[in-house]
Amino acid sequence: MVHMGASAARTAAEVTAMAKERKPGTSRFVWEEGDIEIVSPGPKYPEIKVRLVGRDGNAFNVLGIVQRAMKDAGLPPEEIATFMAEATAGTYDALLQTVLRWVSAE
Repeated sequence: MVHMGASAARTAAEVTAMAKERKPGTSRFVWEEGDIEIVSPGPKYPEIKVRLVGRDGNAFNVLGIVQRAMKDAGLPPEEIATFMAEATAGTYDALLQTVLRWVSAE
């Protein structure tokens, strides 16, 4: 969902206040110069958290980390298979975007 306003750019204090009032399960991006706010839904399974920062970023390793976290969380094999099919259908960037749509990652 995109909200566009007619006002001038937001101040740093306004952006900080918006970030603090962010609802769980949503991501909020603010382009300050044009006063455009883009709100996207959070991951499908926000309770599943994976740490990718500081880990081997190889695509197979990323897939393994996420798949293991999904199994540990008790997702059915069919749901994990759906994730794997989506995650392996495109480029490396598409893989990372898929991970972010499915689980909470840092």
